[in-house]
Amino acid sequence: MNKQKSLSAGEKYRQIIANRQPEIIEITAPSGFIFKFKKPSKFALLFIDGELPQSAEAFEENQVQLAKKVFNIRDKVLLLSYEPKIVIGKAAGANEISTDDITDEDLSYLFKWVAAGGDEAAMKSMIPAELKQGVAAGALGGER
Repeated sequence: MNKQKSLSAGEKYRQIIANRQPEIIEITAPSGFIFKFKKPSKFALLFIDGELPQSAEAFEENQVQLAKKVFNIRDKVLLLSYEPKIVIGKAAGANEISTDDITDEDLSYLFKWVAAGGDEAAMKSMIPAELKQGVAAGALGGER
């Protein structure tokens, strides 16, 4: 008798998507430069971030939650950037660019694009103005 191990549903799904190539999207930043990114999942940040607090919390706790959200988005921006590859700190490779070398306006745009799951229409309501400075600067590796 030849016993074959049956695959779990998770294993079956991973096999189906294993060879799927990411969709590369061209994003024209406010500066006019065209960045290439892997298209983000509209749901990925929800699974990473968890839920927003149900009730009003202390100011400090809200700041911590906001910082966590910004760092999660930052990590997705770094992960999904493709051409040039965005890095924190010194750019070592020919296709890399440091967050220090990208304007605040362009970084804000890229953050919004990723946070909106690549949906430009949804970007308009994403990331409040306060996030462009302060907390976002820390998430990007320095003062901006």
